[in-house]
This record gives sequence, C-alpha cells and structure tokens, in this order.
Amino acid sequence: MPATKACLVDVYDTILDSGLKRRAGQLADLAGAPRAQWARAWLGLARERDTGALTMAGGFSRTLTECGREPDPVLVDKLVAADAELLLAGTSVYDDTAPFFEAARGQGIAVVLVSNCGYSTRSMLEAKGILGLVDGAVLSCEVGTAKPDQEIYQIALRSLGVLAADAVFLDDQPGYCAGAAAVGVRPIQVVRPSVGTVKADPRYTPVASLAEVLPLL
Repeated sequence: MPATKACLVDVYDTILDSGLKRRAGQLADLAGAPRAQWARAWLGLARERDTGALTMAGGFSRTLTECGREPDPVLVDKLVAADAELLLAGTSVYDDTAPFFEAARGQGIAVVLVSNCGYSTRSMLEAKGILGLVDGAVLSCEVGTAKPDQEIYQIALRSLGVLAADAVFLDDQPGYCAGAAAVGVRPIQVVRPSVGTVKADPRYTPVASLAEVLPLL
C-alpha cells in the first residue's frame, strides 16, 4: 500500500452528528407545515442547494410553496436565520474528530473536508473551530458540483496538489465512496453505530470510528 499523502473527509455524520431529522422538524414547526411533507419537499431540493443553484432563501421559498404555504419574505428570512442557528446548536462534533485530524496531520498527511452542503455550513464549521484543524474545505455549494460527481473529488485533490492514488476518502455514504473510487481515491466507509441509518458496504473498508482509520493510512 503506497504511503498516504492526503485524506479527503466528509462532514455530516462522519466528523459530526448532523441532527438533520431534529432540525427539519423544528423548521417545519416554524413554517407551520406538516413535518413529513416539509421533509420530503426540502430533501427534494437537496441537489440544487448542494450545487449552489439554489440559495437557502430560495430553498425555503420553494419548500413553503410545495407545502401549500405562502412564501412570505418575512417568514423566509426567519427560516434562513433559524436554519443557521439550529445548524450551529443542533450539530455536535464527534469526540474522535480533533484527535484524528491532529494525528493525521502529525504524520504529514494533508486533510481537506469534502461536503455536500448548503451555504450555512462554512460558518458553522468556522464557529465550531473545525476549519482550523484541517488544510482546507471543498464545499459543494461553493464549487458548483457535489458528490458523487467526479469533479468535486478532483477539486479537492488539486487543492492539495496530490494524486488520487496517494489519497484516501472517508464518508458514511457508500454512494459517495463509489464516487471517490471512480477517480482512483481509496474509500474508507465510516459506519458509526450511533448513526444507525447506513449499512456497511462490502466493497469498502468499514470503520466504526476515526481512530480506526489511522492504521489504514
């Protein structure tokens, strides 16, 4: 196995608990919409938000409309502000995240975050001190492409100046691991028992914590 020079790392449910279901319910309540209907409408717009084609305000306006609510600008502004607040308060960094980043970088391995996300994510990562622990962050909404598209992995590799064969990719989602494998980056699937919504894919090396990744680098 060649020496690893770079580690591309997912954000949500890999280095921090996303709290997605809780936050979606709280936003639905604020909007006065049924939770299940809101969740379907909001998740249906994920690709557009993740690639930056849809702003957070635009996403909330369309979700309100699909739920039969008037997209009142005042309510939309409240939802945008609440989303940013809930994202910060409702997500928690896993205990093994900082030690893993420190150990990997201590071994000379560059670390870059690669996340499918909307525009609230960077400020949340900054507030939680995560950006100071890594060498960079490639956020889908900022670069206009999202996992599993090959381009987002290639952008991350170029940002570090490393070849795909010299990198590994950590993610909880097997589909995103497949995207990394397609460009020649070795995937490691992070299957945390506490998450419980994703099963290990036999195509990829599974780990239950980031501490288990270090011997594989």
